[in-house]
Amino acid sequence: NSSTAPDAIGSGGQLQARSALSPALAEAISLCARVYGGVPAAGRLVVSAPNRARLSARLWAAFPTLLKLMALALEQPLVGGGQHPPELAGPFLRLASLTAEFLLPSSPPAEADAFFGFAQAVIDTYAGAAGGQKVSAGSEEDLEDLAAGDLEEALELLTHLATKVTLDGPAALVEVVFSGLGAVLPLVSLPRLAVPRLGLRFFQLVGHLATDHAETGFNLPGPGPGGGGGGGGG
Repeated sequence: NSSTAPDAIGSGGQLQARSALSPALAEAISLCARVYGGVPAAGRLVVSAPNRARLSARLWAAFPTLLKLMALALEQPLVGGGQHPPELAGPFLRLASLTAEFLLPSSPPAEADAFFGFAQAVIDTYAGAAGGQKVSAGSEEDLEDLAAGDLEEALELLTHLATKVTLDGPAALVEVVFSGLGAVLPLVSLPRLAVPRLGLRFFQLVGHLATDHAETGFNLPGPGPGGGGGGGGG
C-alpha cells in the first residue's frame, strides 16, 4: 500500500517503525477496527457464559495490537504529507464503547482492569490526534461533523464506564472516567455542544459525575474555546 508498507508489520505480527503511512493502509486499519467492533456487538446475543467468555478472550487478546494500529493510523505521517482521514478514530472509539456496554459487565476483575487500560489508551490517542488536527481549506464543515461524531463516541464510552462506577467498584475505573473526561474536555466547544445528541451526551455524563463524584471533578481542565474545541478532526 506504500513504499514502506511491508515494514509496517513484521514477523509474528509485530508492528515496526515506518516513515509514512499510505491512505489505503489507513483505511485498512479502520476496517480492521470495524470488524473487531462486531465482536462486542455480537456478544449481546450470546447467552451461554462459556461462549461469552471465549468471545471476550479473543477480543481482549487483540487489544495490544489494536492500540498499536490506532496509534499508527492517527500519529504516523501520511505518504505525500497529506492529512489523516478524520474518520479513523471513530471505529476504535465505537469498539471500546460497545465492549464497555455489552462485555464489560460480565468480565472478571482481571479482564476489567485490562479493558480500563485499553479504554484509557484509546481516549488518550484520540484526544491527542484530534487536538493537533488542522482543518484543510474547503472541508471545514465536513470535518467538523466528523469531529462532533467522534467526540460523541468518546463521551458515550465514558458514559458507559461511568454508569458502572459503584461505591465498592475498582478505583481504576473512576480514574479512567475522569482522566478520559479531562482529555476530551479541550475538544468540547460551544458549537459542538449545540449539536443535540452531542450536547445531551455531554451533560448526561457531567451530571452523573457531578452527582456522585463532585470532589474529583474539581481537578478537571476547562472546556475548549468557543469556536475551535481543539481542532476539526478526530
